[in-house]
Amino acid sequence: MKCSVKAELEQCNKRLMRQLKIQKILIEFSNHISGIFSTRKLIRCFVPLVRDKLGWSNFIVFWLNKSRHNNLEFLSVAATSGIFHAKKIEKLIIKLNEGIAGKVAKNGIPILVNNLAKETSISLIDFADNNNTVVINTNTGSILSIPMIYRSQVVGVIDFYSPKNEAFKNEDINLFSLLGSQFAIAKVNAEVFEEILILTISDPLTGVMNRRAMEHQIFNEIIKSKHYLNPFALLMIDADHFKNFNDRMGHIMGDIALKDISVRLKSLLKREDSIARFGGEEFCIMLPKTNEIKALSVAEKLCSIIRASKIVGALSQPLGYFSVSIGIAIYPYDIALLNNNSLNELIYVADAALYAAKRAGRNRAVLFSKI
Repeated sequence: MKCSVKAELEQCNKRLMRQLKIQKILIEFSNHISGIFSTRKLIRCFVPLVRDKLGWSNFIVFWLNKSRHNNLEFLSVAATSGIFHAKKIEKLIIKLNEGIAGKVAKNGIPILVNNLAKETSISLIDFADNNNTVVINTNTGSILSIPMIYRSQVVGVIDFYSPKNEAFKNEDINLFSLLGSQFAIAKVNAEVFEEILILTISDPLTGVMNRRAMEHQIFNEIIKSKHYLNPFALLMIDADHFKNFNDRMGHIMGDIALKDISVRLKSLLKREDSIARFGGEEFCIMLPKTNEIKALSVAEKLCSIIRASKIVGALSQPLGYFSVSIGIAIYPYDIALLNNNSLNELIYVADAALYAAKRAGRNRAVLFSKI
């Protein structure tokens, strides 16, 4: 009898110590994420904290998203750990009410299954690749699926998995739900901050960077260029005879044309390149680690893709099609002889090359070194 009481006390003590440990981690997590305003950084903070300090190595985090085409909601993978950490499941999509995670996302209620082999009320999902080859089988063991809820709305789901049966206790539901709630608040705050940041650095019409953001980008590239001794190219781009187009077609069609131009310009750029609308019909592109030959090649391709565009009203333009003129400056060579080796001087030089392209007949790219 005494042994039974002693054993029960020890079990109670273990559970209490475990709860205290998790609560301590929850406080630590809350402190960690309070100053994080990036969803990517949030994930990078969350994964090691849960894996290393909470001791649950097998889990997967889903974001709840909406399809742009039909507005239907679905779960997409945001982070993985342990057995779920495989590239083959990064693009996994789960519909609402599909499987355990989908049902949790639909109803906003945690689900605990401590013996997956006996589960019959909810269909389980094997994580399979495009060839329907099972990558991860979760039909055995235990799973605890927790909704991330913010103001009564589900924003994501976290699935914790163990290959052992009866791995989770009932008190884990409340503790992990607190973790999910904290994560949900941090996620929403980070998204709001990111949206505000995008608005402050983006051109509202075209969605590319605005002038202020690009000037900051150029300034940083100048610093990197000085440090690593790599040249970079700055392209100033102007839509030819755009006033003529606006007068004929109206400002609404003019806005549509500018959007089309920005999309086409962006389509030829690499990931590390930057594009901005500098104002009116003028755009700016920065090409890191780029010399004159490469810059001219890119600029000529840009001219070609705009010339081939099917913008409504383009046939009535003075040249018979829509076109752009491009001025190219290479840092640091094109401003080496100028007194002030600065951002403003570089923009001035690229602008000078642009106007040289205009004077030469438009629909062309001109290097500053050639004028």
